[in-house]
Amino acid sequence: SNGYANLGIGSFSNKNVPTLISGMSNVVAIAPGYAHTIALLADGTVKGFGGNYLGQLGDGTTNYHSTPTTIPGLSNVVAIASASSTSYARTADSSTYAWGNNSNGVLCTGSAASYTTSPALATSGVTGIYTSSSAQSVILRKSDGNLYGCGNNWSGQLGHSTFDAGSSTPALVTGAW
Repeated sequence: SNGYANLGIGSFSNKNVPTLISGMSNVVAIAPGYAHTIALLADGTVKGFGGNYLGQLGDGTTNYHSTPTTIPGLSNVVAIASASSTSYARTADSSTYAWGNNSNGVLCTGSAASYTTSPALATSGVTGIYTSSSAQSVILRKSDGNLYGCGNNWSGQLGHSTFDAGSSTPALVTGAW
């Protein structure tokens, strides 16, 4: 389905065969969300295309893009992640940036805003980003070897030994491993 232009082919037309995305070369990673896709290029930049109703393309707007658009303000990116309408990028210095839907604080920025349309620094010292399919929570692995969670915790998915609204800043996952 291409109802949000999330195939990046310049239209909203569905395709049932592989179709070349113009303007995309040297792609090293793809992170699809519900209605958008972000792509990491070999030069450390990130492009996005598709739905952008909550700023998940990170271009400072909520305009949809049917072709790849460079996400400004990001460089030296080494890893990306995405889920639903939220996007993340980790840079070579282990800083993590997040943008898009901030439901339950899932962006890990400490902000109470419901969404952000540009990459915002979430935290540093990150070596891994793990998103849930619902984008209601995220787990970060940090250089200290511990896991930290942000977002929804109504079912205990952040590993805090509690069931609550969650956290908008990285909170240590507790318990025995």
